[in-house]
Amino acid sequence: MEETGLIRAAQRQDVSAMEALYRQYRTMVYQTALILLRDPHRAEDVVQEAFVRAFRSIDRFDPERPFSPWLTRIVINCCRSLRKRDRRWIPYGDMSPAVTMDERFHHAEIHADVWRALIMLPERQREILMLRYFHDFAIPEIGQILGVPAGTVKSRLHQARRRLKELLCNLPSTGEGKGRLINE
Repeated sequence: MEETGLIRAAQRQDVSAMEALYRQYRTMVYQTALILLRDPHRAEDVVQEAFVRAFRSIDRFDPERPFSPWLTRIVINCCRSLRKRDRRWIPYGDMSPAVTMDERFHHAEIHADVWRALIMLPERQREILMLRYFHDFAIPEIGQILGVPAGTVKSRLHQARRRLKELLCNLPSTGEGKGRLINE
């Protein structure tokens, strides 16, 4: 069943349609929460909360619109609510991907450097980069998700990329070619 059909069925409280939407978007929701919260346990909590909120309000969702930006907005709001309730920022140790897990990537060290720099960014900059480069949302979609004009999205993206570049230049590199990555 196509996404529009699944959404319409979910609006009629069809549990199998809700399960299908959950399976389709669970990984995206978890990755988004993990990037924003930097804690896998809290990210799992957000996955549950985001889907509960989404399915409670799915009857108000227009099935002709893309589901992913709407769900991503819910995830971001859940992450913000969780941080407001729990003001403790527990630094999560080394979040860099394990290089040994996939030795086929000959640039694994560069990926680790980018990940380390990304988690050092302020929340707003992580959000905007995550939406653009991890989830491939277009500028207007990001504006819709964040509730800001497209010009603001472009400005924030520029600032986030500039800050990421600064961080990458100042990180002790674990890989060769970091400068090449930054200048590409």
